Amino acid sequence: MNGRPYPPLQGVCIMRRAWVMICILFLLDTGNLALALRCQGRIVSLGDHALRVRNVCGEPTHIEIFQEVLPVLRYDPHCFFVHHPFCAHTIYLTTEVWTYDFGPGRLVYFLTFRQGKLVHMETGGYGTPPPPRKPEQGRELYPSHSPADPKSLPPS
Repeated sequence: MNGRPYPPLQGVCIMRRAWVMICILFLLDTGNLALALRCQGRIVSLGDHALRVRNVCGEPTHIEIFQEVLPVLRYDPHCFFVHHPFCAHTIYLTTEVWTYDFGPGRLVYFLTFRQGKLVHMETGGYGTPPPPRKPEQGRELYPSHSPADPKSLPPS
């Protein structure tokens, strides 16, 4: 036994290193966790259709719609000019980015839909406060006080 009272601890060291590597990989992978949006107690997540998101969360604050142009290689046996059966084609995808601003107490969410399916979620900063309410036309600011009686107005 090599003159040692105990067997070598090589197996333990290898297991410890493997365990440390697994922990490090797990910590590095947490950046890929999918976001989810909670609306009225229900969860919206990647893969949901736009109709479901609108039913759960209501109308978005802002919608931006644009066409994405993606070049792809597709099999095409009639592509003789490049000497292989794959040709570059162009795909046009309708992409929508919906913005949900729930106010200053929650984060702003940017939801990206491609072909009507939720493919990406991103958060921004905290939302904007709602605009201040204006007094309604015809209503007095101090309804319990008569403008004819200056003593009834609150002190300035």
